[in-house]
Amino acid sequence: MRLSFLLTLICATCFALPSICSAETDADQTPQISRASSRGLIALYDFQETDGKWVRDRSGLADPIDLEISKPKAVNRSSQGLKISSETLIRSAKPAKRLAGSIKQSGAFTIETWIRPENRKQKGPARIVTLSQDSNKRNFTLGQDGNRFDVRFRTSGTSTNGLPSASSSAGTLQAKWQHFVYTRRNNGETKIYLNGKAIQSQTIKGEPDNWDDGYRLALADELVGGRSWRGTYRLVAIYQRDLSGREVKQNFDAGRDAVFAGGSRTQQQTAKSVSPHTRMFETKIAPLLAKHCLECHESAVSKGGLNLARKSTAFSGGASQSTAAFIGRKEASQGLDQQRCDMVHRLRRSGRLRARRPPKSNLGSAPDRQRIHQHGAGDF
Repeated sequence: MRLSFLLTLICATCFALPSICSAETDADQTPQISRASSRGLIALYDFQETDGKWVRDRSGLADPIDLEISKPKAVNRSSQGLKISSETLIRSAKPAKRLAGSIKQSGAFTIETWIRPENRKQKGPARIVTLSQDSNKRNFTLGQDGNRFDVRFRTSGTSTNGLPSASSSAGTLQAKWQHFVYTRRNNGETKIYLNGKAIQSQTIKGEPDNWDDGYRLALADELVGGRSWRGTYRLVAIYQRDLSGREVKQNFDAGRDAVFAGGSRTQQQTAKSVSPHTRMFETKIAPLLAKHCLECHESAVSKGGLNLARKSTAFSGGASQSTAAFIGRKEASQGLDQQRCDMVHRLRRSGRLRARRPPKSNLGSAPDRQRIHQHGAGDF
């Protein structure tokens, strides 16, 4: 992407107030994990439904990946989570194409869970979360192998079964509430966090560009059966980026308060009053940046010296500092937001910011391009 257009995009989306450029918001409809780690979120299950056969995707994104419980009598549902009492499969009604496509494009990945295994004897590995076809073909799987956690993540450098896998050391999995996080950077560096602390790191070579769009997302068993898991789910969150250690610790602290206080983590996080324009950025704009921009402008690539994966690097302006000075730091005055928005429109009309616009094919569909320009948003 051309640098001038990208900087215009940042200005238009990150600084213009919703009341100026757009009045739409869905903040009240989407639960929060935490402001620090909601960026890049592509699937979220908080298990707060107390009846029915569906586990709803609360990420707030279009085309939610809702999961259906094949045997509702095999589970116990309450505000404390979803307990698997006997063999069942909880799977998406259709292939999770959006999820697979996001990971293939970004190359990065995080799965975060709050779970309580029934015991430390389940093997197979028993499937906690899986995006797969059968026992030999998968995109990723988080499983329990006795007293260890096991993660299989398919790349061009692994088998179609995601082997070699990444496993925690013996004794790390306990039959009690645990916060488990697995992250993978797009350079292959992986980390495992347990209860807010990094406990293991290694490198899994290759790219996830061979992920299969036809696989379904599932909990508690393999898609064809035979790898059932027993325990209780409180949270499953999937991201198209790697969370930092600081973000993992923040999520652990927030989740610990909710889990051990007996309250809803979603309700506690929502109570922190994330601003509507911040939520607008996270649900409407950030997914578009990830879809159309991060392939060329993130930490591992940074064409033109521009990295849009982090606030500080995005605002630096890349190789060109003249336009970066235009977007600068966000002043407290809301009046300046109006001035910025007006300036963007004037520059567009003058042609100075349209001349080097990249081909439309690089910017996605017409509705995507319109949303990037028209939707206001808060800070990163």
